[in-house]
Amino acid sequence: MVARFIGHQRSGVQEINSDNNAVLSIYPNPVSSLFKVEAIGEGIKNIRIIDAFGREVMRLEADNNGDQTKIFTGTTSNIPNGVYYCIAQNGQQQFVRKLLVLH
Repeated sequence: MVARFIGHQRSGVQEINSDNNAVLSIYPNPVSSLFKVEAIGEGIKNIRIIDAFGREVMRLEADNNGDQTKIFTGTTSNIPNGVYYCIAQNGQQQFVRKLLVLH
């Protein structure tokens, strides 16, 4: 998998996976309460949030039904401070971004 990092006006850094141009952005990051995940690419239906042990702590469903760009909204009120991972699945490929929670 070839990836490059580019600056992003809302969250600082995002990764573009050049295999199929899917983009996953989290903002704000770090987050204290409410956050959004923007997924650009076909086939992404939900976002799973997992902890460092691989346990799913949250699943986000899209706020809109756009074909290419989907917005997912979540809150960290029920999870403790720490590093989590946002995972989007597009067919056989997974896209992963870190989410830092600081209350």
